[in-house]
Order: sequence, then structure tokens, then C-alpha cells
Amino acid sequence: MPSGEVSEGSTGPEVAAYQARLASLHFDPGTQSGTFTSDTTYAIHTLQKMMGAPVSGRLGEPERLALMNFQYPAPLKPDAEPNRTEIDITRQVMTLYIDRQVRLITTISTGSGKNYCYTPFYKTVRVCENANTPEGRFAYTYFVNAWHRSPLGQLYKPFYFNGGIAVHGYPDVPVRPASHGCTRIPMRIADYWSTLVAKGDAVYVIGKSATTVAAPNVINPKQSALSGTRTTGGVPSVAGQPTTTTGAPTLGPVESTSTTIAPPPSSSSSSSTSSTTTTLPPPPL
Repeated sequence: MPSGEVSEGSTGPEVAAYQARLASLHFDPGTQSGTFTSDTTYAIHTLQKMMGAPVSGRLGEPERLALMNFQYPAPLKPDAEPNRTEIDITRQVMTLYIDRQVRLITTISTGSGKNYCYTPFYKTVRVCENANTPEGRFAYTYFVNAWHRSPLGQLYKPFYFNGGIAVHGYPDVPVRPASHGCTRIPMRIADYWSTLVAKGDAVYVIGKSATTVAAPNVINPKQSALSGTRTTGGVPSVAGQPTTTTGAPTLGPVESTSTTIAPPPSSSSSSSTSSTTTTLPPPPL
């Protein structure tokens, strides 16, 4: 691995080498072009959260050593279904397992714990709740291949798993819990997430909400690279999830949208799905 610190905006072959290493470990650093983009920053956020290190988005010597000697932490639910999503509330990281192998790891932002109020559709009474992402076992129920209007704003390509709570794209994924209960993921990943998971796949939400990101040191730079750890290659892909389903969820405490977000003009209707957007391929296996 190259040496020296790089961050968003950096370019060169050393950035391309880091991006290739991240992709081989099933982070998604974006296009492996040698340009350190916001997608690369999100991948470094994920790595730093797993390290228990300060989440800066910059890649320096500690991150370089971690990438050289990376080990996956133990699954949160090792005896659960082979195809499952694990949402780690404490670390603010989500891991997708396919055939019990890690397929994708990404930074997330879940419920902030703050109180908020909203008016549900077709009602006049305002409801006030705390912005939590409830723990437990759930399953994917309903996917919308478009911006989806909710009482709190627009959600990008949401895949619902607990009533109005979904995994969905968002233009900003803070390093700490900041949503109204949904699980925010980077927009690039949201574009292909539905090709990796399917309706009925298990979703486990585990851990305690926290205002700061804290995680044990699961990466030891002094250990030999990948010895005795979970394999990273040979993970099969999953057939694409259909974008037309029935049984839309009851939209309640879901993600809000800031005034800077501009969804497609025609996507504010409450129709169940749309297939007008372009889907990016998942990162290489």
C-alpha cells in the first residue's frame, strides 16, 4: 500500500490503489479512477468506524495499516439467516451478508433520538415521537425505485423493513445518528441496493443509540493480513429485486428532507414505483 495522507480531492495512483483495496474488502469507494471522491470518503468513514478511530474521512497511516491487515469483526448474528442485513446502531455501520459471506459494508446514519412532530397523510392531528431506529428482527417488505414522498419529505429508493422505516439513499450521511428512524446510506449504494437484497430477507437492528460513534478496536495492524478471517471473494450476486410490489407501508416516522434536496419533478406522487432512474452496478466481488 502507498504511504502518505490523502483526502477528498486528492488524485493519483496511490488513491487508485486505496480504492482497489477498499473495493476488494467490500467497501464501496466509488469508481476506482484515482480521484478521491465523496464516495471514497464514505468508505473511509466506514473503515474508521470499524477501527474505533476518529471519523475524519482522511486516509493516513493508521488507515493504511488497517487496510493492509484488515479483519472483519464477528457477525452480530452469526447463527442467523445466510442472507441478511445487520444494522449496527452503535458503530453506525451496516453489513450485508450473502451466503454468510460479507458482500457490502457501508456507513449509515440512523435515528437521532431527538423528539420531532409531523402530520400523517390524510390526518389533521399532529404526532410527536422520538427519532429512534427500533432494535429487533425485521424483513424487507416493499421497495420503491424512485424518490418516495412521506409525511416528512422525500426518500431516495427506499426499501422498507419496519412499517415506515426503510434503508434509503440520502445526499448527506453524517457520521453520527441524524435521521428520524430510517437508515440512511450513500446515494450511490442506494442505486443498486435493491439488486443485492430481496423482499423477505432478514434485517437485524442491533446495538444502542449514541450521540457519538464508539466501537471496539476490531482491527489490529500488528496482526497478519486476513489470517483466519472471513473470506472476501467468491460471493455470489443476487437477482435484482422487482420494482413493482403491493402492500405499501404505512408511512409514519420516516426520513426528513432538507430544503437543499431536489427530487425529480414528477416523483412526488404516491405511486408505488418508478423505473425511470438509472441503476449503478454494485462494486466488484
